[in-house]
Amino acid sequence: SQAAAQGKTRVVCPSGGNAGFATAVAAVSLGLQACIVVPHTTPESTRARIRKTGAEVIVHGKVWDEANQRAMELAQGADTEYVPAFDHPVLWQGHSTMVDEILEDCPQVDALVTSVGGGGLLAGLLTGLIRHRRMDCRIVACETRGAASFAAAMAAGHPVRLPRIDTVATSLGASEVAAWPVRHILDFPHECVVLGDEEAIMGVVRY
Repeated sequence: SQAAAQGKTRVVCPSGGNAGFATAVAAVSLGLQACIVVPHTTPESTRARIRKTGAEVIVHGKVWDEANQRAMELAQGADTEYVPAFDHPVLWQGHSTMVDEILEDCPQVDALVTSVGGGGLLAGLLTGLIRHRRMDCRIVACETRGAASFAAAMAAGHPVRLPRIDTVATSLGASEVAAWPVRHILDFPHECVVLGDEEAIMGVVRY
């Protein structure tokens, strides 16, 4: 919506799948063209779902970071806005409205469990909880082994780059997370959980 207000006509977003689909849906609703750049690890079914919105899908690179580099190159035009997949305060403000809804439905909530890819959703949850002064809420940050860049960052005290991504959960495949949630999760009771692919899949099945 900010891009549209600034007179942009096109948005470009690098994504493993989820952020790109969301960006494509939002862009179409605002009358903007969308170009989503995904790595080769993004399944064809996900690419097809993004294309169905009317967005252009470009497949580039083995991992998200390479897709991101290409997206930044494609977003150079004056009429084009680069939409980060996870590392931007505007995205976090958008995600944070989930906390408004959660607290409306369940004011006594004392724990939030979230998956972490690049850390955008997590940053949004933290942003919302800070706004509501709910620093007592426990955060459980979940990743799969082979894409646990957030757990690695927490262990190091700052974002670190994984040498490779090796997990079935390709949409979580950011080799380096955003720095902001690494710092600010420390203001909350928190836990990092790293699961194997089989455990993650069974979690989806049970859910």
